[in-house]
Amino acid sequence: ANMIGWFISKTIGDVIGFAYPAYRSFKALESPEPEDDVQWLTYWIVFALLNVAEPYGDTLISWIPFYYEIKLGLILYLMLPRFEGAKYIFKHFIHPHLKRHEDKIDGHLDDLGSKTTETL
Repeated sequence: ANMIGWFISKTIGDVIGFAYPAYRSFKALESPEPEDDVQWLTYWIVFALLNVAEPYGDTLISWIPFYYEIKLGLILYLMLPRFEGAKYIFKHFIHPHLKRHEDKIDGHLDDLGSKTTETL
């Protein structure tokens, strides 16, 4: 059903999606320029949200031919500075949604933090 197989795609996806950006984030923190910090923080926000959403959409779209290869392409689009994909998705989709619901999200997180503290 897919060209390079689930296991190979998963391994490549983890290296490309997690390991390389983690190292680049380390390098960004070591550099004096704030632009690379913003680039990698933005990547991690977009990548995290996609990873949270993936299990729900995965069963609906994983049957698409070359799904895993397309997913790898999306990861590259998100992280490569040449494309600024994470910046685009964050600016046009995620940021407006988070700003619109920021107070509600903060309230839920505060409640969760209080309940967690009470439980512990």
